[in-house]
Amino acid sequence: MSKHLLRRRLLERIEPRDKESRASDPPRPSEEIVRMCFDPLDIEWEAEANRLRVFFPHRFFGARFADLFQADFEETARGIFGEDLAFAYSVANAGALSGGGARWLERKEPAEFRGGGLAGSAGAARPHPALINPFPFGEERTFDTFIANGKHKWALTLARDLARRAAHGTGGGNGKKDGEEDGETPGLLVLCGGHGTGKTHLIHAVGNELFRTLGRDLRLLSADDLTERFVTAPGAAARVALRRELADARALLVDDAQRLSAGAGGQTGHTAHLANELQADDLQNELCLILDRFLEQGKAVMFAGVGHPRDWRLAAGLFSRLETGLWAELPEPDLDVRLRYAQQQARACRTPLHRETLLVLAQHCPDIRRLSGLLRRAAAHRALLGRELSEQDILTILKQGADASPLTPQLIISIVGERCGIPPREILGEKRRPDLVQARQLAMYLCRELLGHSYPVIGKIFGGKDHSTVMHGVKKIKQLQDTDRLVHSMVTELTRACRKRSG
Repeated sequence: MSKHLLRRRLLERIEPRDKESRASDPPRPSEEIVRMCFDPLDIEWEAEANRLRVFFPHRFFGARFADLFQADFEETARGIFGEDLAFAYSVANAGALSGGGARWLERKEPAEFRGGGLAGSAGAARPHPALINPFPFGEERTFDTFIANGKHKWALTLARDLARRAAHGTGGGNGKKDGEEDGETPGLLVLCGGHGTGKTHLIHAVGNELFRTLGRDLRLLSADDLTERFVTAPGAAARVALRRELADARALLVDDAQRLSAGAGGQTGHTAHLANELQADDLQNELCLILDRFLEQGKAVMFAGVGHPRDWRLAAGLFSRLETGLWAELPEPDLDVRLRYAQQQARACRTPLHRETLLVLAQHCPDIRRLSGLLRRAAAHRALLGRELSEQDILTILKQGADASPLTPQLIISIVGERCGIPPREILGEKRRPDLVQARQLAMYLCRELLGHSYPVIGKIFGGKDHSTVMHGVKKIKQLQDTDRLVHSMVTELTRACRKRSG
């Protein structure tokens, strides 16, 4: 039996209903529901008995399955295997549910399930917390809403993989199931990058994904929250209990890891005062003990922070443990990502801004956070004026609330010239000295990536050069970023400088 076929048929049910459908008809499953309720299942088809055995990842999963998905699942499965298809529901590595399997799932309301439980279990079963709050870290923070392109593939793949393995493979011992190969445990992921590159979105997306299966066994905290919890634990015994609580979780996600710097140097305000009180029981030593437990048992750990981990000023012990994991650096958002972000935000806020308006805002604002503010400002202006925004209106909005100038080709050329020690007029000139050629190609690359200008337009800006010359220069810088660490660092530094100078 192909689980893939069953999933495809389920997704086909997402199509809009015909005109004869009534509002009282049960809702069709969304793609999110299919992913949440179907993907974690293990399914076996017993051909002779024409019975489908369905295994849940844990006993509370059944309540959510019954409420959100069972009717569609069984109807779709019978469409494939025949109307006489029977179902047997079980928890992985446990016995059948309540003796009758499917009968246990017939209750439609979560409240009706609270009084029941597994055969032989003590007391009443509580509903899984995801039934009450399916997106505890924000429903806008999911993998589906994360705006990515090819540059994000490595980081996004690692984050999805960590979530998948942690949801389906964590456990005691070495964290491996029978027959599982080395490397199949969730492991450790370190996510880094500049401000506004999507680190918090991704770590919260992992958190939302894991909460569906791990529930209260998940811990997602910021570095400041972690510091405060340890400092406010009254006495050594309470701190040991807190360490045990964190170590017993099935997944640990820590955001703003750059604030875990040695001593209190990375902390500010009230948290800095608290961090100073840690003294001998240093937070990083506590984290080392917790990480050792997680790594030994193959449980999921994820750290996310601003900048490169080498710049987080971590103690040697903690840094060496982070080095045992996989690292992924999120790139600065290019024009493609910024434009799609602007379109996403406009749809979410039901703001009818034209694509041309969104494009101009995205071109002139490399910073995602500032772009978000500009979108709200543009929507307010449009509502106030009662008409579409003109080019002059947009320029006025760009100048509001910012001392810096909008990003332009001239500003990019000036920044590259400052960094390379070359006057802008020479970058725009015809001389072919190696240092001039590389500076020129860097400026062309940044105009393409940050402003999204076409190759012919960039050619005109750089003294009427042919578009093929611009294409060659942009391609050259892209290739050098993969092979030359100096060029990669220079592009990163120039991109940040352009973002900073333009607000």
